Amino acid sequence: MKKKINFLVISLLISVHLCSQDKTELEKLAKRNQINHISNSFQDLKDGLFYYYQNDIDSLGENKIYNNALLNIYFKNIISSYATSTGDLSFNNYFANINSSDGTLTLGKSFRLDNFYISSEKRKANKLLKPIKKIGNLLTIYTKANYSNGFADIYSEKEIDDVKTFKLKSDLGIGFKYTHIFNGSTTTLNKKKIKDFRETFVKSAISSKISSYEKNELNSELAILNYNVTDENIKKKNKQKLVQSKYFDFYRQVLEEELKYAASQGFISSSTVSWLSFSAYIPITNRIISYTLNNEDILEQEYKDYNFTLTYNILFNKNNFGFLKNTSSKITFETSYFKTNNFIANNDSPVKFQEIIKDNSGTLVEGTSTNVFSGDYNPFWGKSLKGEIAFLFLNNSIGLSAAGELTYGDIENQNWKLGIPFSLKDKDGENTVNFELQLREINKFRFVGISVGYNFGKFVK
Repeated sequence: MKKKINFLVISLLISVHLCSQDKTELEKLAKRNQINHISNSFQDLKDGLFYYYQNDIDSLGENKIYNNALLNIYFKNIISSYATSTGDLSFNNYFANINSSDGTLTLGKSFRLDNFYISSEKRKANKLLKPIKKIGNLLTIYTKANYSNGFADIYSEKEIDDVKTFKLKSDLGIGFKYTHIFNGSTTTLNKKKIKDFRETFVKSAISSKISSYEKNELNSELAILNYNVTDENIKKKNKQKLVQSKYFDFYRQVLEEELKYAASQGFISSSTVSWLSFSAYIPITNRIISYTLNNEDILEQEYKDYNFTLTYNILFNKNNFGFLKNTSSKITFETSYFKTNNFIANNDSPVKFQEIIKDNSGTLVEGTSTNVFSGDYNPFWGKSLKGEIAFLFLNNSIGLSAAGELTYGDIENQNWKLGIPFSLKDKDGENTVNFELQLREINKFRFVGISVGYNFGKFVK
């Protein structure tokens, strides 16, 4: 044992730094995630990976039991699971969502801004460390259109008197959302037991995986990398890059083993994490508002529903055993600045006007119908303050929520909602369907119903 320790110490001291900028950037990036050593040879990886991981933990002090690399994965899983359950789409890579509350179809994609680097050296270093890096900043881009009768009408083509007209559908727009995720915190139990499991089970598992890789895959991967390569320096560099890549691959597998036992043994009893988001919705096309002052003449106004929102979320997660399983709660604060009008603010319902026309035979037939509001049209900029608290129980599958909203501007409204959200999961625990039973008051009108594709903190427009 003493010889092995001496070997590891010597390996650390004589480990040669790469002359290229890749290694320097890689070391910096690894250090931020509390990874202090990167193997340059497979023998060093094989003999020392687990001990290097232990050294990373020990270097943090006696009060630390997990390093940033592990917590990055833990919080990524927690936030993604909860956000999926509650309809926060910014944590999904690609998404499509139909919201029955406001009758919209949303299509979008999220990007990790932490992965964007100008220099090629930093991009290469980031690619190696990406699986265990913290998600710090997200950019979500999406498009939204009205959705009804199973169809989102985006573009139309009409022919009138042999003249074709082309038109983008109204109520079409694009949105942007920037999200910053703060560092989270955890409460761990029985640190001695965690260390015992690490030394007994985690060490054994990773040693078996490395041995299996060396026996079955290492030589073939090297052969593929060096196929038709005759320069020994290039071969050496290829091998070094492969070893570095596998180092982080196996390091992540150590972390996954740790998290597996943390979940099964209840090592992490609770955690807290928060994130701040700014979003902007920009209409592409005008929305047409039809209204009448005398119930005869129909007037039209073009209207664009701009919206700018700042949101802060804080998530508390509790890991339980038995009947309740995992439980969580989320508090949301939100303020918005948006374009609206008196018909929307008053929750007015339009009246359908049916056009009657004569065909060539003189028969009266129904033409196009138009939804028309009664009264004068008054557009204005409004502001709102929202707050919500939500709880999910039984492995985050059912819960309770309560929310309040104050909108003010030319027209003031006080809205509230009480809900029972459901997040149905498949046999693998993956979220499949979200819906919420709601009792809500909107502009002094009360409703009881079901919202499909629900978002916590969101009200009917």
